[in-house]
Amino acid sequence: MVSRRDVIENNNIALPPTILDITRTHQQTLNWLLQNNLLSRTKNCLDENCDGEMHWINDISRADGVIMICSTCAATSTIRRDTVFYNSKLSLMEITRIIFHLFANHITIRECSRTMGIGRRSVAKIYAKVRSAISWYVLDVLQGDNLLGVEPQTGANVPEEHEYPVVEVDESLFSHTSDN
Repeated sequence: MVSRRDVIENNNIALPPTILDITRTHQQTLNWLLQNNLLSRTKNCLDENCDGEMHWINDISRADGVIMICSTCAATSTIRRDTVFYNSKLSLMEITRIIFHLFANHITIRECSRTMGIGRRSVAKIYAKVRSAISWYVLDVLQGDNLLGVEPQTGANVPEEHEYPVVEVDESLFSHTSDN
């Protein structure tokens, strides 16, 4: 005979891990970000004159505990380069939790700020970076799959520098600029 508790426990096996499970430690956060392609272990070298590849090495002096180094010219870079994590003083754990709140919990900047104890400006910057990254990704996919149009178009709503009509979508985001 199967108890109700056994049924509930068995049903939860397929559930994805919670954000607290994913971000319990810095290493778990790094692993999850790598598994979900939000970070990469390799990148092309930053140096224009080098065709080498950068890879991770441990560096405890860095906030993220790792740094990228080119195997050819020894140029270095942060692992956050070319990601939504770049240019933020927040930890990867904090940023991952903010992104989770944006998408999974659908909470406002103010609520996220209050829940996490992080300033509203910092949360708003992460929300804006994520929205921007999604916009650029969608545009790349649409253009790559020719979903914006098969043939170049002209007309009043097509600026000279564009081949396709410009569609403007207004999603207003209002937030206070001070943390008072």
